[in-house]
Amino acid sequence: MTFRFSWRRLATAYVKSAQRRPLAFLALWSVLVAAGVFSARRIVIDPSLTALLPAESPSQEAIATLKQRVRSTASLYLVVASSDPALNMRLAERLAEELRAWPETRWAVAKRDPRFFLERRLLFLPPETLDGFATRVQERLTWERCEANPMCVTLDTRPPLPDAAEVRAAFRDDANVKAMLGLLGADSTAPSADAAPTGTSKPPAGTLCSPDGQVCAVEASLRGDPDNLGFATAMSQRAEALFAKLRPPHAPSGLRLEVSGPYRNAPMEKQIVSNDLRRTTLLGAGLIVLLMLVQFRSLRILWLLLVPLVAGIAWTLGLIGLVHPQLNLLSAFGLSLLAGLGIDYGIHLFIHYSQRRAGGEPLASALTETLVHVGNAMVTATATTACGFAALSAARFRGFSQMGLMAGLGVVISMTAFLVVMPPLVFATDRVWSERPLRFRLRGLGVFSWLDACVRGTKRRARIVVAVALVVTIAGGLAATRIGFEYDFRRLRPSRVSHGLPWGKALHGTTRVPVFVLARSRDEMRSVAERLRAQGPEGVANPDEPWLVTAESFIPRDQSARLAALARLRVALEEAVPFMSDEQQRAFTTTWAPLVAVNQPFSVEQAPPWVADWLVERNGQVGSLGIIYTDLSGADARQMQRLASQMARWRQAFPHVVFASPAAQVGEVVPGLAADTPLILGLAFAGLALGTWLMGRSLRRTLLVLTPLAMAMVLTLGIAVAFGVKVNLYNLIVLPLAFGLGVDGAIYLVWLPAEGPRTARHTAAFAIAGSTLTTLAAFGSLIAAENPGIASLGSLALMALGSALVANLVFLPALLRLVPSAQGAHRGPSAPSIPSSQGGA
Repeated sequence: MTFRFSWRRLATAYVKSAQRRPLAFLALWSVLVAAGVFSARRIVIDPSLTALLPAESPSQEAIATLKQRVRSTASLYLVVASSDPALNMRLAERLAEELRAWPETRWAVAKRDPRFFLERRLLFLPPETLDGFATRVQERLTWERCEANPMCVTLDTRPPLPDAAEVRAAFRDDANVKAMLGLLGADSTAPSADAAPTGTSKPPAGTLCSPDGQVCAVEASLRGDPDNLGFATAMSQRAEALFAKLRPPHAPSGLRLEVSGPYRNAPMEKQIVSNDLRRTTLLGAGLIVLLMLVQFRSLRILWLLLVPLVAGIAWTLGLIGLVHPQLNLLSAFGLSLLAGLGIDYGIHLFIHYSQRRAGGEPLASALTETLVHVGNAMVTATATTACGFAALSAARFRGFSQMGLMAGLGVVISMTAFLVVMPPLVFATDRVWSERPLRFRLRGLGVFSWLDACVRGTKRRARIVVAVALVVTIAGGLAATRIGFEYDFRRLRPSRVSHGLPWGKALHGTTRVPVFVLARSRDEMRSVAERLRAQGPEGVANPDEPWLVTAESFIPRDQSARLAALARLRVALEEAVPFMSDEQQRAFTTTWAPLVAVNQPFSVEQAPPWVADWLVERNGQVGSLGIIYTDLSGADARQMQRLASQMARWRQAFPHVVFASPAAQVGEVVPGLAADTPLILGLAFAGLALGTWLMGRSLRRTLLVLTPLAMAMVLTLGIAVAFGVKVNLYNLIVLPLAFGLGVDGAIYLVWLPAEGPRTARHTAAFAIAGSTLTTLAAFGSLIAAENPGIASLGSLALMALGSALVANLVFLPALLRLVPSAQGAHRGPSAPSIPSSQGGA
């Protein structure tokens, strides 16, 4: 009684004040709208998948450490592809030259020239191996001297000199050298010519081209981060301009020039998201306006609906821009759905208001009674919906938590906007555009009268409807057990993001999914690398291929000992030259002599910049970073889950070492999401139950509200299985959202008094159908999105809302017919009522 009395007093006082000063109230609300629009300009959208993942996780913390210690882990890649290998290599080199002139470029290469390292290749062999070669040369020299001396007799055969095959075998046994040469694309470690044989189409060693030369690449390190969308977009646009500048006028028709890597993905995903937001928002708004015109056949009511709706959206965006301007992809599209969610309140208010006006009630009285009766049910529905949405904030997955907060905030503000803007707007509009209430009719009301008679005309019919509904629900539940999860994330990315060129082989394995290993010192990194190589990659990489790269793969340790052994080998070879055959002398002069002539150590400062760039950390430390190149697909959630599990084992084995992989975040979040989902669904359902019980203070009515909701959820999953729709990171949010969206209609029906006129039920059903259809229009517009993940969200939402509509308009009325005592006698807020004079409406 106290709540009803207080609510009536508040509504009556506000309507009277709005009647006296409608323009003053509208001016106040307009100022708040302007402030909201101004604040909304601060909102930015992060379309990346990482923005959906938990903010605090081992992977996120490791990636933060990686960014603090390493200059850059993402390069700009330009790809050239045609059937002319020579043209591809020329264009790649010209692109690299142009990139080097950019002020943002640290280095740019079309070839990882291996000569610097190949000229010093013997320094990579262990000192004992070099000493072994020197000993064998000395033995040969001793034998030759004895053979040349008539006084010396030896029974031994001529000892063989070390040949290229032996040197190659020695390199093959060294993991660091294998890793270095594999990344350089140099397959020759023996003392021989390093260039590709003349007259062949095979690209020279180190060239960033595929083996057949039909795809070449340019790699550039920039002073910037592709995570900065503005910077990434600017670099991508400049690269496209560079393509236009260097494209030959008579180029082959199949020539393609593409930006690749994160500098392509991030800007393109942002562009697609912007286009999708614009397209789906306009489409959803257009469908909502069309539905309102069909339902009400009145431009005046359309005006009265749209103004509070726009105000609610502006206030919501303004508050978000003020307190949390960084939105992820799901939250951004959730805000675009506010029109479909917010208009529901206006539909319920104006249907009941217009019915009262059609019955001859004065304007002020009709507004007051509408706010008193419908407003109570609206507050209940909004409170329960907000509770359900707020439960999502408990999720670690930010796609859930942020969306829940935004949606809960949006429905509360939208309801408030209709309650406070509607009265002064109606009074102000009536001064210049008066309504004709006697001509207002709810077209299509007869359909709901017929439906009501079918499902609850008699108890026998009601029992049949309930029985059929239960059978269908059980069948849907059995089908729902086969619901699948989409693990192939390539199906969730717009196809336009991928250029489709097979460019991986052109980078000699460096486009594989990397795991960065960050030790505290060079010695610790050496120890970790030895243990990792002893254990093997354990299923995440091919152990026969280079998979672990460290600083010692490029800068060998203990160079003084290696130089001393190399000096002994050089002296021995020089002494052995006079005893060599002409062919052996030519081989020594052209191959061995330059290699054994190395007499100075080299440091990271002398190495090519494309090596030194990742060897040297931001603080100047060298040697404490390693990279594990895996053979797993970053787009396969199952494989990334396997990688995340392996990284967890590595972290346990090496507690002081950081293992970071941006791609592996997906593998870490999928198990957490699977664990979170039942909890979040349970919390959302419990939040709705608690909110309904607190507002209605009746366990029976709470169960009546929740029963069709549970039925709709089961039917949704069953229908999804029937149509082959899988749950994924994007559309999974629909399941808890459907609780909040479907509960409104059930509350409006359950809150109706059992002894009220039948037309009240028909009008409520009409309003429920209209509000659900507008929400369907808002979600349905997402199907037009280019992003497959967002489009799947729209598809699953259509199934969920359609199931909720059927459950509320078919199953629930029949159930209420069998338990009439659930209606009428209650202690909670009153339900919407329609004067009995409206029986003919």
